[in-house]
Amino acid sequence: MTRQRSRGFLLLPVLLLLSMVAGAAYLTLREGHLSVAGELRQGDADKARAAAEAGLHRVIHEAHRKGCNGEYPTQRKPIRDAAFDGASYSAYASKKDSSPLNLTSDGSYGGARVTLTRDKVVMHRATAQIIVLQPGAVGQDTSLRKGSSSSDPDATTLSVQPNASEAVMAFDLSAIPEGSHISSAQLSVRIIDLQGGGMVGLHRIQSAWAETATAANRSNNTAWVQEMGDAHPAAVASAQASPLGWMAWSITDLVDGWVKGRWPNHGLLLRGLKLQSLNIASSDYPSAGLRPRLVVTFHPPCGWDLPQQKQTLIPVADATLSEASPDLNDSASGTFRLLNGSKDLHVVLRFDTSTIAKDRTITKATLRLTFAGLSSNTATPKAIEIYARQNNESWDEATVTWKRRSTSQSWDMEGAYVRSLDARQERRVDLPKDSIAQRVVEFDAKAWVNTWIDPEESNDGVLLRLSDSDDITLIFGSRESLTMPPELVIEYE
Repeated sequence: MTRQRSRGFLLLPVLLLLSMVAGAAYLTLREGHLSVAGELRQGDADKARAAAEAGLHRVIHEAHRKGCNGEYPTQRKPIRDAAFDGASYSAYASKKDSSPLNLTSDGSYGGARVTLTRDKVVMHRATAQIIVLQPGAVGQDTSLRKGSSSSDPDATTLSVQPNASEAVMAFDLSAIPEGSHISSAQLSVRIIDLQGGGMVGLHRIQSAWAETATAANRSNNTAWVQEMGDAHPAAVASAQASPLGWMAWSITDLVDGWVKGRWPNHGLLLRGLKLQSLNIASSDYPSAGLRPRLVVTFHPPCGWDLPQQKQTLIPVADATLSEASPDLNDSASGTFRLLNGSKDLHVVLRFDTSTIAKDRTITKATLRLTFAGLSSNTATPKAIEIYARQNNESWDEATVTWKRRSTSQSWDMEGAYVRSLDARQERRVDLPKDSIAQRVVEFDAKAWVNTWIDPEESNDGVLLRLSDSDDITLIFGSRESLTMPPELVIEYE
C-alpha cells in the first residue's frame, strides 16, 4: 500500500510536466498560425497597394494620352483592371478635363483593400508647344573684359577670348508656365568674327547680374564672388566654333531646371577654349534675325495657350541661278543678283518654319529684302518690278544651278520659272527710282507661311525674278551677309 502511494506521488509531477509541455506546444502552434495569418494579411495588403499604385499611373497615362480636351476617367466611369496579378484596381480623376487633378485609386487583393490618392496632379497638353526667344534691345547680355572696369551694355557684338573676355547672356522664361515639361531647348548664336578654331563652353551663372556688369562687378555696387562672373565650374554644354556661321548648344536639362525651380535663372556665361578670339551678335545687333536665339519645345499644363509671338527668320538656303552660267552653283556669296535681260538671273531662297505649329494662326508675315545697290554703284534709273512666288520644286543649295535643282534632278523648266504657276500667290513690289543701298523692299508672305507650316505640304521656298530691267543687275544681301540678310518676319498667335 505504501509502495503504490509513493508511485502515485511520482506520477503526479510527470503529468504536470506533460501538461505544461502540451500547453507550451499549443501556444507555440497558435502563435505560429497567427503569425502566418498576419503575414498573409500583410501580403494581401502589399498586393492591394501595388494594384492601387498601378491604377494611379494608369489614370495619369490615360489623361495625358487623351489630351486636355479628352474625357478623363472619373468616379462614374473609372479605369478598372480585375486581373492585375490576381489583384484589382479602380482608378479615376476628380474631373473629366482641365488641370490640375485629384486622383484616387482603390486596390484590392484577398480580404485587403488599399485606397491611394494624389492631389493637384498637373496634366500637360499632349501636343508640344514651341516658343522662340530672340529679344531685341530689351535682351540682357554683355561682355566681361579682364582688367577693364567699363561696361558696354549696348554693344552690338559680344566678345569671347580665353583668359581675356567672356560673354554673359540671360533669357526671360516667364512666358513658359509653371509646371511645364521641357522636352528640348537649343541656344544658337551667330558668329560675326572668328580667329582660330576652338570650342566654346556654356556655364550656368550662379548670381544675379545687371547688363552694366564688368569683370569685377555683377552690378554697379556689387562684386562677383569670383572675377569674370560667378559661373559654375562644370560646363553645361560645349560647341565647335565655325567661321561665319551659327553655333548651337543643346541645354534641355538646364532650361527644365530653370522652369521647375531647381536653380535660379541667372543666365549663361560663354567661355572660349583653345581659340584666339570670337565675336558674336548680341541682342542689340542691327539685323534682328542674327541675334541670340533660344528655341524651347515644351508640354504646358492644360488650360494654357501660347502667347502672341513674333519671329524673325534668316534663310537656311539661298542661291542665284544664272542663265549665262547655267551649270554654276552660286550659293556661298554674301549677295544674290536679279536680272531680266538677254541672260536672266533668278534667285531661290528657303526659310525653316518648323518652329511654328500647324495650329497657330498667322496674323502677318513679311519677306524683307535689303537692296545692296547696282553693279555700277549708282542709284536705280527707274522703278523696277520685282516678283516673288512660292517655288514648286525642292532644291539643294550646294548643287542648285540654272539647269538643275540637285545633282541628279533637273528643274521642270530651267531657272525654276514655270509660267503656268505665275499667278499662284505671286507678289509684286516696286524698287523705286533713285534707290540706293540699304533700301528695303517687302512682300506679303502670309499665304506662303500658312502653306509651309502645314506638315502635309512641302516647303520649297521662294523664287525671285524681275519683270523688266533693261539689263540692270540688282544686288541684294544674301543669308551670308552680316549686315543685310533677307528676313522673314512672322507674327502669330
